[in-house]
Amino acid sequence: MKRENFATKTAFMLAITFVVLLGLVVGCSEKKHPKTTYEITAELDEKTMTVSGEIQVNYYNGAESSLDEVKFHLYPNAYKMGSFPIPSDQLALTFPNGINEGGIKISSVSVDGRKVECEGADKQVLSVPAFVEPLGETEIQMDFVLKLPNCTHRLGFWEENVNLGNWFPIVCIYKNGQWDEHTYSVFGDPFYSECADYSVNFTFPDGYEFAATGNAKVRGNTAKVTAKNVRDFAVCLTKNKEYSTTESGIKIKYYGADGENKFLDTAVQAVNTFSKLFGKYPYDFLSVVKTSFFTGGMEYPGLIYVSDTLSESLTHEVIVHEIAHQWWYSAVGNDQVNEAWLDEGLTEFSTTLFYQHNPDYGVTRTARVADAITSYMLYRESHLAGGDERIARNLSEFRSNLEYTYMTYVKAGLMFESVCNLIGDDSFIKGLKSYYKAHKFSLATADDLIGCMERASKKSLKGIFSAWLDGQVKMY
Repeated sequence: MKRENFATKTAFMLAITFVVLLGLVVGCSEKKHPKTTYEITAELDEKTMTVSGEIQVNYYNGAESSLDEVKFHLYPNAYKMGSFPIPSDQLALTFPNGINEGGIKISSVSVDGRKVECEGADKQVLSVPAFVEPLGETEIQMDFVLKLPNCTHRLGFWEENVNLGNWFPIVCIYKNGQWDEHTYSVFGDPFYSECADYSVNFTFPDGYEFAATGNAKVRGNTAKVTAKNVRDFAVCLTKNKEYSTTESGIKIKYYGADGENKFLDTAVQAVNTFSKLFGKYPYDFLSVVKTSFFTGGMEYPGLIYVSDTLSESLTHEVIVHEIAHQWWYSAVGNDQVNEAWLDEGLTEFSTTLFYQHNPDYGVTRTARVADAITSYMLYRESHLAGGDERIARNLSEFRSNLEYTYMTYVKAGLMFESVCNLIGDDSFIKGLKSYYKAHKFSLATADDLIGCMERASKKSLKGIFSAWLDGQVKMY
């Protein structure tokens, strides 16, 4: 009897121990680690077209190893003479007043209150000596002066618009034991960063409307902006008219000419459509700005550039495309240098889905796919001549902007159409919802997307994706 009680007590204690340990394991798995945070104070001087600022970065090291340095991208230094991030055949469009340079100067750097000497301040990657333990944090402060080029690009000013895209020092990604130090490419959107929280105070000249990533409170000439879980922070100053509405708790704004509220309607429809298809829009703010941008549009978290040179129909399409990027790039991040197709191709196909679900625009899915096939076939005949048809490649491997566009947008969009036809719309949308839910505010890879599609469809899809990505599919 005593032996029985002992055994019973032992079993009970083991059970209790197991439950406690399980609780600790679950608790650890659910614990949210800190994020890197950015605090920026900046002011635009309209006479010199320079931005003077101070940035304080509280960097969190999520790696399992300690670091002895933290590296930052200095993207504005790509706008120095001889290294512009623009295809040579588009320089005249980008610099209507003649080529001139921009750049960023770092005047001082401190780590945890101690001034340090850095390497690379005149280049595109800045190395800051800073010891950071695994799961540890360090505070890095910099003073900088940004010179804006007079151009119609992501960064620059032209006529009544000032574009501030990729304008401040931003931490490089650390993975597999090394820093990702890619530089600005003439093709694509060569940006790759983790989500972070931002707090920005920005002072600007009279006469401008202020649009930015995040929720902005504007008093006089100063905007105070907060943005959480964003992988970049952009600003656009414009003298266009603001149109705004609130949809399902999301403040949506469009900045354009008189009578252009129809484009605000398109933005609202895009947010609603993609929220239903993929999952709830990731933020409570969105600004769409018609600005001086030499081609198409450009996406940033919660902020979109739309070129002021587009026709009405293309303006609608660019708005839809760039809003789709709020799911595929802003929320679900990816390596846009090595897997550019992952967000661009998916965004292009998402645009097709928008038209399918909004027939009032008069663009059918069938017609859009047929146009893409015809366009790609003509491109193959006139430009490839048996050349490289791989979708998956590093940005540096593309020979021209045309090749980049046809591979990462057109052919990648057709790839997703092909997969969708194979597994059916319901399974495809189920896979995208799963992909969005699993990787929102983190970084995803091609394997992550393929895995979600395979689980949703219960089909093996690695082979068909590989055939397209590796260039084995020569025609649709």
